[in-house]
Amino acid sequence: MRIAASGSYSGSITANGHLWFSAVSLPITAIASNAILHLDGASLPATAVTHTGGGYAFNGYGTIGALTASGAVFPGDSYSCGNATTTQLNTGNLSLGGPGCFALNGAAAGTGYSPLNVAGTVPLVVSSPLN
Repeated sequence: MRIAASGSYSGSITANGHLWFSAVSLPITAIASNAILHLDGASLPATAVTHTGGGYAFNGYGTIGALTASGAVFPGDSYSCGNATTTQLNTGNLSLGGPGCFALNGAAAGTGYSPLNVAGTVPLVVSSPLN
C-alpha cells in the first residue's frame, strides 16, 4: 500500500505487507510493520515505528518519532550498502536489534553516506563477546 497524500489521520497502522509513505505529513501515532516499510521523504515526527522485519527491510529517508527495529534497517533510498545516498533518516529514540547498513565514507558527510540523525537515546548492547 502506498500513502501518497497528506491528511489528518491520527490513528495507528499495522502493516503485514509492503507499506510505502511518499513525501507526506501525517499525525499518525504508531506504525507496526513486519514487512517492507519505505519512507520517501515522509514527515511523521510524532510516529513511533516498530519494525520486526520478518526477513524484510525498513528503508528510506524523512522524519519519524522513535524507531524500534529488530528487522533490517537501511537509511537512505536503497536496500543496498553499495548504493547509499546523502538522504537522511531522522528519528527520536533509536533501538536497533537487527541487521542493516550504515555507509560511512570518512569523517565528513557527503556523497555515498546514509545519514541517520537521532534526536533521542541510543542503547548500545553487545549480545555476545567480541573476539
